[in-house]
Amino acid sequence: MSLKSVSELVVLDLGSGMAPALAGGVLGGLGARVVRIEPAPTDLFTSAHPAYEAWYADVERADVPELSHWLERADVCLLGGESHPDVRPLVSADEVVKANPKAIVLDFEQDALDHGLPAHDLLAQARSGLCFEQYDDRPVPWAFPAPTYGAAMLGLVDVVASLIERRSTGRGSVLRARLSQGAALWCVSDWVSVDQDPYGITKRVPRGVQPLVFECLDGAFVHLVMGVPGAFARVSAALDLPWDGDDTGVGQGDAARGVRNYFFPDFDRLATRIAELPHGHVMKVLREVGIAVERVEPPGVVWDDEQTKANEIIEDAPGGWERVGSPIRVKKRVPAPSGAASKRSGGESAGLERLRVVDLSAYVAGPLASKLLSDLGTDVIKVEPPGGDPNRGSPHFFAAANRGKRSIVVNAKSPEGLEVIRRLCDRADIVHQNFRAGVAERLGVDPASLRGPDGSLVTLEAPGYGSRGPKVKAPAFDPVMQAICGFQHNFAGRGNLPAPYRHPVIDYGAGVMGTLAMLLGVLEQRHGGGSVEFEVSLYNVAMFMMSELVRGEDGRFVGAKVLDSTRRGFHPWESLYETEDGWIALVAPTDSMARALATALDLADELGPRRDWAERERDLIAERISALTTDKALEVLHTAGVWASACVTDGWREMARDPQAHADGSVVTVEDPDAGTSTYLGGLPYLSVDKGSRVRVEGPRVGEHTRQILLELGYEPARIEELYETGAVQ
Repeated sequence: MSLKSVSELVVLDLGSGMAPALAGGVLGGLGARVVRIEPAPTDLFTSAHPAYEAWYADVERADVPELSHWLERADVCLLGGESHPDVRPLVSADEVVKANPKAIVLDFEQDALDHGLPAHDLLAQARSGLCFEQYDDRPVPWAFPAPTYGAAMLGLVDVVASLIERRSTGRGSVLRARLSQGAALWCVSDWVSVDQDPYGITKRVPRGVQPLVFECLDGAFVHLVMGVPGAFARVSAALDLPWDGDDTGVGQGDAARGVRNYFFPDFDRLATRIAELPHGHVMKVLREVGIAVERVEPPGVVWDDEQTKANEIIEDAPGGWERVGSPIRVKKRVPAPSGAASKRSGGESAGLERLRVVDLSAYVAGPLASKLLSDLGTDVIKVEPPGGDPNRGSPHFFAAANRGKRSIVVNAKSPEGLEVIRRLCDRADIVHQNFRAGVAERLGVDPASLRGPDGSLVTLEAPGYGSRGPKVKAPAFDPVMQAICGFQHNFAGRGNLPAPYRHPVIDYGAGVMGTLAMLLGVLEQRHGGGSVEFEVSLYNVAMFMMSELVRGEDGRFVGAKVLDSTRRGFHPWESLYETEDGWIALVAPTDSMARALATALDLADELGPRRDWAERERDLIAERISALTTDKALEVLHTAGVWASACVTDGWREMARDPQAHADGSVVTVEDPDAGTSTYLGGLPYLSVDKGSRVRVEGPRVGEHTRQILLELGYEPARIEELYETGAVQ
């Protein structure tokens, strides 16, 4: 069968809730034809998701009687999604396969790791342990619906990988997108255990750490990041704050200094100094010395920023809506020259295992994108500068984003080293980098320079803010994206000080979307040949990861939930409650379930209509539940038909001992030569290849494969020794 480009794909959306809407929206934004058949009345989900109408504003609609027609024509079929007591699926995955054996089915299903719970984001957060990932002493729900986004984004990676594989097999496949898997994505660097830790990969940012968020003289809050060499001295000089101490150069303080001073050795003096200055001045002087900094804003403020306009990430939709578009930007498609022979590692029918990826990126988001390609079976060569990726100073981040790769150290500043890089790229199918604007052109590794005579190459650029606009040269790290795009505001809760997520969620999201972009490039390339150039910036991904936010024609924003002032939930009927011996998550998405909840807790005379519940009703529910053990509370609620789950305090420990997680590859155990028995999150895409014991838990060592790769490139042994002697390679 011929391999279709994205613009020729037919996507049939039969799902419910947010995850299928996100997945279909991304594919539709990239040119696919999306056909929607509602599994239930739309208003069942518009009350839960104010953005629902905007998400589906321009999707092609069909009716249930047309289901058979579209099943036979669909390349991709989206099923399942968010649970609702009144929703029943229109068709099962097996029925789709029977009607169309070539269809790729993405089923947002409940699975064994969710322990039979309804598919709801807050329940998945509780059951996975996400709620206890911020603090040790109490759970906090994530305002950002992390399991839902994770399932949708990883599901999309599986879909496009399956479309590529379909070229050689001629068969479709059924993919399972799970909330449990989606939740795990956001803990990929922390969820690891070893017998011994010579690498330091179990050392991580502590729970409850004091972030570098400060109030300025004018009442604005700013977040700054110590992510570059000499950061302490740079900040101190820029703010006229004398500094004569040691500077680790990686922006991560010694844990012995305590949680408050983890990121800066004299937190209180820094806070006092910044409080004396207006935020505009603080941001100006810090950016001048290369420090990433942004103002903490409520959601939506950034929509009118000049950088947002330059990136063209906000799009108009029918009905007067404005919404976030695809974070994947197709910069250029270049047809292959007539008669050119392809340099691809495999033919048009080759699977992913025949692909070679050259990864020139550093830190977290860039390397994670190619790491997920490695999980899918590709050969990823990590090109590091002398001394290695700067992120090796944070071993847990480095390991999570680089396992399964091969490492070569090349000095790109030497002519001989640059020739090695160019020869590597000339034999690659994909080249990926996250240099600042202008660096790739200076090194001669920009897409135009690498395209070669056959014109067959996929490239991905992953800048911080994008490749155009006023901030293209500004330093960018995950926390400042959380600040400017509204994540910290919503997670803090109403009336509270800003609160960033402890995990670099924007980095992880950008990594997955980078993987998706590169796979889309392969799909396009194998359809028509030529070169495809993509850009996936941290900024655009941060915007995309708040797709629940939309703006109506009256200029008002709706969507994107904010935690309440107690940081226990969003409403009394969608919240965490403390029991006698722990915590539970409780969700009552319908009026009938809310009445059942009131009756079960002997509050039928106290609780009125669900829409009127507020602080008083929360307190009444909390008082009843606090008198019950966790087991008893769940028994009472489940008997009444109310959705609820215990809040797991250590999600990694529970996942690591779950046989099902090991069976499906979600958890991998290897015997590491230095760390002993090591367990870590496996390949997150469903289609991941089990590489077994050959994947070291720490990732590749600096330059571990330099000599091997040079031999593969055709260098003679004598020439390789010369390259080592001159310092061109290490």
